[in-house]
Amino acid sequence: MVQHWHCCPGNGGATSVEVFQNHRDVALRDVVWYRGGDGLGLCLVILGVFSNFNDLNSRTGRSATADHWFFLSLQISEKYGPVFTVHLGMQQAVVLSGYEAVKDALLNTADVFADRPAIPIFHHIQHGNGVFFSSQELWKTTRRFTLAAMRDLGMGKRLAEERMLEELQFLIELIKSFQGGPFRLRLLNTAPTNITFAILFGRRFDYGDPTFVTLLRLIDEVMLLLGSPFLHLFNFYPFLGFLLKPHKMILKKVEEVCVILKKHIQESKANINGNNLMSYIDALVFKQEEDNKGSTLFHDANVLASALDLLMAGTETTSTTLQWAVLLMMKYPEIQKKVHAEIERVLGPDCLPTFEDRKNMPFTNAVIHEVQRFVTLLPHVPRCTSADTHFKGYFIPKVRAALQPKSRRWHVGQNARGDLERGLLLRTQ
Repeated sequence: MVQHWHCCPGNGGATSVEVFQNHRDVALRDVVWYRGGDGLGLCLVILGVFSNFNDLNSRTGRSATADHWFFLSLQISEKYGPVFTVHLGMQQAVVLSGYEAVKDALLNTADVFADRPAIPIFHHIQHGNGVFFSSQELWKTTRRFTLAAMRDLGMGKRLAEERMLEELQFLIELIKSFQGGPFRLRLLNTAPTNITFAILFGRRFDYGDPTFVTLLRLIDEVMLLLGSPFLHLFNFYPFLGFLLKPHKMILKKVEEVCVILKKHIQESKANINGNNLMSYIDALVFKQEEDNKGSTLFHDANVLASALDLLMAGTETTSTTLQWAVLLMMKYPEIQKKVHAEIERVLGPDCLPTFEDRKNMPFTNAVIHEVQRFVTLLPHVPRCTSADTHFKGYFIPKVRAALQPKSRRWHVGQNARGDLERGLLLRTQ
């Protein structure tokens, strides 16, 4: 039985569903409902392509469709329940909507939903390697190693705090150099980026260092391109890649980043000292040489991909969160005043904060968490099922092959306010 959800005329005569607080278009041409017979429940078929690409682009690479999908999924789940299937271009997806469904999947069946699919753009970049976009044994081993390496390099310890406080002094001096004048908010990226670089390369960079400036520029450009509407189109319809430009530009810029990483990896190989590992790259290289006698998952491609993951994801997420924090403080000056008063009361005018101070600054700590809840940094990072499973009465099969038909994917995202109500998205290509 075919059911049509109510649609209304959108811009340019295209039909679109109005379900948002500000009545923005969903940017979908036609929406058709039917009950599927493949064991995956209700299916939403989207015919055509996005009708308003402008809604997809944003300065930070955050797609407006993340918010659109939240409101749309709520509308759908109210009528058909917390589990339903959607078709996005050539990809199929199972959406888990609502706190209870998400909690059940993340906590009770976490191992089943822990795998990663191949998103076209990231597959072209990483080829299934690295920390974030690998799967199965490679993902488990690389992730376990990375967490251990981070701890050995001081993350979560006093050493990391000292490194952050040192970098904060450099950032303060940089801000003071403007003598009260305006400066670009992106300037705040320098400090968290340099902390990540210190972990990755074993040393901090001067803010004017050519390598530092080049990497900052390339990271920024790649993140902007990741928000391109035509990149979303490429991920939905990869066979159209020869007609599209953003993914080609991303691959070119990522290759420039990889040239720099390869240089540092080679330097580490030439000077490696197992008793004095100074960086994440050192740890990767030492692990690779240590395992060389047998079959190793830490081959050159995985070493490079893991370093690239830390470089890209370890810098942009924190930097963007800082910018959102400043913008939200400007939007809510009464909150800013309360935060400032608490900091003045606990730290005074000259003391720098430490991790221990958090317990004495509950309001500031709550505001920081609220910023993280509010911001949707990674709305489109899917996973896939690693084994056949039954969930909420529906059968979801194990992913069979990356980028092949009938492979199931899932995605846990955050809504416009950052909580779990947006739900899980299990994708099938």
